[in-house]
Amino acid sequence: KGWDGYLVYSPDVHEIRGYNRLTKFADSELMVYLQDDDLGARNLDWLSKAKLLFDSFPDMALLGGFRGRMDFGTTMDSRKHLIQGPKFGVPSDNPRCCYKIPWKDPKTGIPLMFVYKVNMGPMMARRSLFMKLGMYHPGFSCPGDPGIGFDFEFSIRTWKAGYRVGLTPSEF
Repeated sequence: KGWDGYLVYSPDVHEIRGYNRLTKFADSELMVYLQDDDLGARNLDWLSKAKLLFDSFPDMALLGGFRGRMDFGTTMDSRKHLIQGPKFGVPSDNPRCCYKIPWKDPKTGIPLMFVYKVNMGPMMARRSLFMKLGMYHPGFSCPGDPGIGFDFEFSIRTWKAGYRVGLTPSEF
């Protein structure tokens, strides 16, 4: 019916610092990170599905709900210094993007795959592990500037620490 939460206004500290501050303030174990230009989900089933996936995989620290990628292969993008691996998640007009998530969690039947890195918006994190891993790295932007790449960096750091990064459709 109603909404039980807080709306916090702050000066233009940008998303990285805002997400980190709000996570410190929160008392929920599962955090959802959205951006102001994310189009709303058609329904809120994705929240309960995300919780089921986190319950199913206790070592999953991060779950993307939009797109993710697997950076393997031989095609190198010399402009970005990235290997152009396949992208999965929400389709786009670009024919190279994106493949449908090909697997489902056997316990829940919810589409899920583990990916190298996920894109922001929405992203969900297990708060205890997010804090343990040091939160989003503030060095990816000065206050007020875009934080391009912080989502990929946190994904990679999550894997390096021995936790999983998942991708599931959130219908955003």
